[in-house]
Amino acid sequence: IIHETYYSFHGAAPKHSRVVITVHDMIHELFPESFSLWDKTSSEKAAAARRADHIICVSENTRKDLIRLLDIDPVKTSVVYHGFELLAPPSGGRHVKSPYILYVGSRSGYKNFVMLLKAFASLPFLMADFELVAFGGGAFRADEQSLIHELGGGKIIARQISGDDELLADLYAGASAFVYPSVYEGFGIPPLEAMSCGKAVISGDRSAMPEVVGTEDGRFGSSFKSSTHDMNS
Repeated sequence: IIHETYYSFHGAAPKHSRVVITVHDMIHELFPESFSLWDKTSSEKAAAARRADHIICVSENTRKDLIRLLDIDPVKTSVVYHGFELLAPPSGGRHVKSPYILYVGSRSGYKNFVMLLKAFASLPFLMADFELVAFGGGAFRADEQSLIHELGGGKIIARQISGDDELLADLYAGASAFVYPSVYEGFGIPPLEAMSCGKAVISGDRSAMPEVVGTEDGRFGSSFKSSTHDMNS
């Protein structure tokens, strides 16, 4: 059995081998505007999926998207959820003195960071009592800085922090809550990392997020609908 770890037009497995691939998400197919016109991931994924004897999907939502978008036989698919492990345990260090809401990762496109800023600015008590901390994703761009100032009238205190796994673990542990507003994830590991540190998680209710944070039966986490109306209310 050969497990191909990524997509390609042509397989390299011996002739009589069985081939398994893992599909992590269908982001390239659903959000093509987020990628270069020269990006071949979608066509390579389709070729690999049709060539494979079996396909592992990291969530039921990803499995349904794969079947729907690539017309894959459901019989050759199964769901195996990701595991996770914080690479460094929290050290107990306090890197942000004020109470803060934490966001982790890229901030572009479907990650929906702009919607988070709008929701944050719509609640005066958040601006008064909490900072907004974004870990990773690079420094705030000029347009993000302008939007932060415009939405909050200069009252939003937002900072971007980059660092190693130990710093990230400390930021999870010190946050008042973790927010993950993405409109689409094949799985979504950061909410699990936050939950492992005992944090309340506020996530979108789309794609795989209800599976990951347990909102389908209401046992864990909180979710919001990813629209301006719902978030502002």
